Amino acid sequence: GAEKWRLDGDGWFVGRPLVANGTIYAATMRGSVYALDRGGKLLWKFSRPGLEFRAAPILVGKSLVVADRGGDIIGLDAANGTEQWARPTEVCAGKPECIDADGLLLESTIFYLTADRHLVRVDPAGGTIQAFTVQSGDGK
Repeated sequence: GAEKWRLDGDGWFVGRPLVANGTIYAATMRGSVYALDRGGKLLWKFSRPGLEFRAAPILVGKSLVVADRGGDIIGLDAANGTEQWARPTEVCAGKPECIDADGLLLESTIFYLTADRHLVRVDPAGGTIQAFTVQSGDGK
């Protein structure tokens, strides 16, 4: 139970961290993504002021995808944190609380469900985003 290492990030870590291939990826509510080795050594940090990451990062191949609460989705190079692409989610425009939940990786596609019942499909390779309206069982 003794502490081995600690990371003091720039904000709260709300989404669960991702551990993959010996690297820990964690995102904050202040728009930062950290990559650390298992010993706690910082490998890289990406930061975009004004964004708020609540969903857990998702790794697809060599791309790490993070989604901002307001709907901006960013693909990073998992090895060094370099931004590969960034796209807004059109159905989230003007909505500060759009993506609060973790995404789902299905084969090589990522899906997010927005707060107002849109299903967002993201191609992690190039950042193409498509949105679909999800209806409840009663047709609303």
